[in-house]
Order: sequence, then structure tokens, then C-alpha cells
Amino acid sequence: MSFVAALRLVASSVVFLLWFFVGFWITALLFVWDCVLTLLKGTLAFLFSLGRRHCLVENEFDWKDVVTPDCLEFPDDFVWGTATSSHQVEGGCDNNNWFRWEMEDHDPPRIKTKAKCGDACDHWNRVEQDIQLMRNLEVDSYRFSIEWSKVEPQENKFDPSAIKHYKDQIDSLWAAGIQPMVTLHHFTQPLWFDDRGGWEQESNVSYFVRYARRMFQELGGKVTFWCTINEPEVFTFQGWLIGVFPPGKRLALRAAGEVMKNLLRAHVETYRAIKQEAATMSLKSPPQVGIVKDIFPFLPKTAWNVFDQTAAYLADDLFNDAILRFLSSGRFVFSVPFLTRVEWTDAGAPSCNDFIGLNYYSRYFLSIWHALTNKGPPEDSLLGAPKEVKMDMPYTMHAEGLYTCLVRLHKQLPGVPIYVTESGASDRNDSLRALFIHRHLYALSKAIKDGVPVQGFYYWSLMDNFEWCEGYSMRFGLYEVDFESAEKTRTLRDGSKHFVDVVKGFRQLKYRMADK
Repeated sequence: MSFVAALRLVASSVVFLLWFFVGFWITALLFVWDCVLTLLKGTLAFLFSLGRRHCLVENEFDWKDVVTPDCLEFPDDFVWGTATSSHQVEGGCDNNNWFRWEMEDHDPPRIKTKAKCGDACDHWNRVEQDIQLMRNLEVDSYRFSIEWSKVEPQENKFDPSAIKHYKDQIDSLWAAGIQPMVTLHHFTQPLWFDDRGGWEQESNVSYFVRYARRMFQELGGKVTFWCTINEPEVFTFQGWLIGVFPPGKRLALRAAGEVMKNLLRAHVETYRAIKQEAATMSLKSPPQVGIVKDIFPFLPKTAWNVFDQTAAYLADDLFNDAILRFLSSGRFVFSVPFLTRVEWTDAGAPSCNDFIGLNYYSRYFLSIWHALTNKGPPEDSLLGAPKEVKMDMPYTMHAEGLYTCLVRLHKQLPGVPIYVTESGASDRNDSLRALFIHRHLYALSKAIKDGVPVQGFYYWSLMDNFEWCEGYSMRFGLYEVDFESAEKTRTLRDGSKHFVDVVKGFRQLKYRMADK
């Protein structure tokens, strides 16, 4: 090798090493700077939000002065309903992700008492009987979900008999004076969809939109109210962060962000698809399309503890604000500083909400110390208020939170009509249900008086059902179900009669006003 060639080799090596080390450090510094900016933005948002989040704690009612139904006020056209979901009540759902989840052996068992959904309430075969039960309640709407795995058991192969079943069910509801509200996705999807990667794959969104479009083509002339996705945050958290829903992943932060993003993408694309189809059809009423959002406020167990405050802020941002921010601005951000960040923008998203459904059950307090020392499952890290009435589910009765969440939703999505699409008591002994109804209807009425545009209330649930990872251990039903009897006997609970009395009272008032 000549001297010149050797010199060139040395020079090129020096240049390469300089480029490598300088490039490495520049990249590292940019990464650190990005992390610092993320943390700084989160800290500033946290500090500015403390006042708003603390007001959630301070909003307490003096229940001694509350007497229902005397103090309740609802609009004449207020919708009273009840709700279920396909997998939880229909039975025969043996082709979806939850069926696979239940059937796979796992230690510890994935479902409490090793229960399997099986026939559930046999609602599929007893729907006419159950519609009569709704008539007895005098509700005027029923929210239920279509079982995607039944109407499209194989990819792009729809089952006419399953579609006819839902058509007949809807016709029977209308004949009984009950308006259907249809949910397109309530935690379940066909096995073929999961085998393609499910909601982790953005390309799979088109399969859901195709299914939704087909359902509207078949049922759009019979159904006005459509819920696209039920509780995208619960589905994401339980399946990819806590691991108690399929696919059972824990702390899969990046995947969780992608799943939530794809569910929201499915919502806006389904909204547009339904509106496109409606434009080609002659309909009595234009379709009303919305998404269902569960709001569980997350609060610090100790107000002065900055770690509890930070944990509560982050949990509330991921579980609640990530979705509400997207619905109001079109910008989706799922961010955990230093660990993951998923972003997506759809400027037209704010116009894709004819209404929004609110599911509300309670609130949670977070303690970093409790989370670090918790030896049980991850969900045991969530705490209820020690002085509040405890429900059978691991949370407390806090009706004030329903009022607070309705006000919060109205502020973040001004002008969007709200339906309370789920709220109910897990109360096997039926000792708290009347109190739950009494307090939550008061909170609902107060929100309406204070200007929140709440259009309706759907009690969860019409009857006891399969409560996901809790199996049959949790009893939410207005009607008790005897799962041991061949007839799956339904019996109206004493605690449910307060709800029935309120609904009947406002029905009679409405009719008296109409007569005048």
C-alpha cells in the first residue's frame, strides 16, 4: 500500500470515527432533550390542572337534604332505558376473542370461579320475553350490541340468519314502543379478526368499518342511534396494561397506545361510512352516531404527595383526557414520559360526534406506596374512598362523580348531546341498589338543571349477566337471573323498584302534560 493510500485510509477512518461519535452524542442529546421537553410539558400541564382535579374531590352533596323523586326534574322528551351487551347475555358466543380467552387453561384462572360464559342469560332465545320485561319497566329505549362474530363468522362472509335475528329483535322492540340503540363493538370481535393481529394493526380498522357499513345497510332503516365503540379506554387498559382482558398483556405501553389510536380511527371512519350510506337511503330520521366513553376520575390518595399527584395526573390523562382531547380537537396523544408516545391527528374528528355516551360507575384514588407494596393483581392498586359505601365491585358509591363527569364532559365537548349509556350497582344482596339509584338520579337531575345537555339515562343492566373477568359473581341487574334454573328465571329486585317508580312517575307526568 502506498503512503498516499495509507494516509487516505487513516483520514477516512478518523472522519468516520468523528462522525460516529459526534452523531451518537448529538442523537443522544436530542433524545434527552425530547424527554426533558415531554416531562416539562407534562409537569406544566399537571400544575395547571391541579385546581381542576382537586375540584373533583371537593364536590360533595349533603344527602340528608335530598328526597327523591320529589326533587327530580327531567325534560319531557328525556329517554329512559336499560342496557346489555351481546357476549354478556346472549349465549352461544363461541367464535370470538372472549370465548378463546375463557377456554384457554391459565393459572391463576382468568375468570373468577373458573366460570365460562356459556349460555349466559340465553337472551338470544328469550329476547321476546326480555322485551316484555322492558315493557314492565316502562323504559322507552334499549341499548344492546351486535355480536360481530355471529353476523360475520368468517372474513367477509356474513350470516343472513344472524342478521335476520337482529332485524326481528329490533322490530319487536319498536312494536313494544322501545327504541333501539345499537353498539357495534362491546369488547368482542371474531377470531379471524384477532388472528390477523386485531386492534394492534392499523390495517385491520378497515375490516371493522366494512362490518359497520354492512350493519347500517341492513338495519339503518330501523335504527337511528348507533354507538361505534364501547369504552375504548377500558378495552385498552384491561387488555394491554392490566392484562385481565384478552390478549392479557401487561404494561405493553406502545401497543396500548396503538390499540387506542386504532379504536378511535375506527370510530371516525365508521361515522363517515354510516353518513355516506345514509345519504344514499331514504330514511325517516338521519342516523345519530357517537362513541361511548367511560370516565373513571383518578385522584391522588394524599393531596400533598407529589408522587400520588403525578400518578393520578398521568392515569387520568391516559384513561380519560387522551380520548376526550381527541374528540374535541382531533389530536390524539398517548404519552408516558421516557417510555412511549403515540400521536395521530384527524382534523375532522370533532365533527364526528352526533352525541357522546357516558358510562359512569365510581372514582379511584392512587397511592404510589400502595402500588409498590401491592402483592395482589395490578387492579388492587386502585383504592376507593375509605368512608364511602363499598359496592361488590372494587370501588365505592360516589354519585357526586356522575355530576362532576357530566359537567366535565360538557366543558370539553360543548354543544354535544350526552346520554348516560351505563350506570348501575354491583349489589348481590340488593341492599344498596335503591340507594344507588336514589343518589345517581339526583346527580343526573342536578346536572340537567345546571345546563348539561343530558338526553337520556340507560341503567346497567337489564338483568344479571356474565361480568367479564368477574364471571357471574357480580350482579348488576334490575332483574335477578337464576342461572341454575333451566328457564334462567328473571325476577325484578326490590331495590330496582325505585327506578321503576321514577320512570313511571315521569311517564304519567308527561302524558298528563300532553293531555292538557
